[in-house]
Amino acid sequence: MSFITFTFPDDPFYGRVNDSYGATVYELDSDVGLFGGKKSSSIYRTGPQRSVVPVGNINWGGWTSSKNVTIGGTNCGKLLNHRRAGLFSPAEYWFTAGDGREYYWVKKECFTASGQRVATYTRKKNRLLHSDISAGLSVDLSYSTPATLDFILISALLMEKKREDEERRRRSAAASGGGGGGGGGGGGGC
Repeated sequence: MSFITFTFPDDPFYGRVNDSYGATVYELDSDVGLFGGKKSSSIYRTGPQRSVVPVGNINWGGWTSSKNVTIGGTNCGKLLNHRRAGLFSPAEYWFTAGDGREYYWVKKECFTASGQRVATYTRKKNRLLHSDISAGLSVDLSYSTPATLDFILISALLMEKKREDEERRRRSAAASGGGGGGGGGGGGGC
């Protein structure tokens, strides 16, 4: 298997997504709410001569609404469908990509339904005395066609937002002396 790594030099939810040669292949744009929270993210693929092709949109939801994902003009609902294989197994988040096949995320790795790893997401590392390390998404070359890559990228953003939200809940609970919690949400599919 040969992998290509995409980096998020600006921010995982805003700015450019570059390929391993440094060329911008996606652009992410986020709308921020009144209190600084993300309201929505728009994803664009950068084509020849820097043309921009809309790929999808994530409505992050709010106090009363849930996440909603649109890819290629198709409303996918929540996109990620939460499943758990057993009581002590890690949560899996499934989706169907534009190629018609099912994939799932476990933590920071994406797999085919048969268990072959097709992508790995690495979080941005903020370092005090050295330059920061950008977030990255390594994708198996055979799954880097737009019909699949668009879904892998958008689902990686959903998983990263889920991790951020869970970390924020844990910090808030620790600060108030409360316990953890977590859980997952259901999902839809495309």
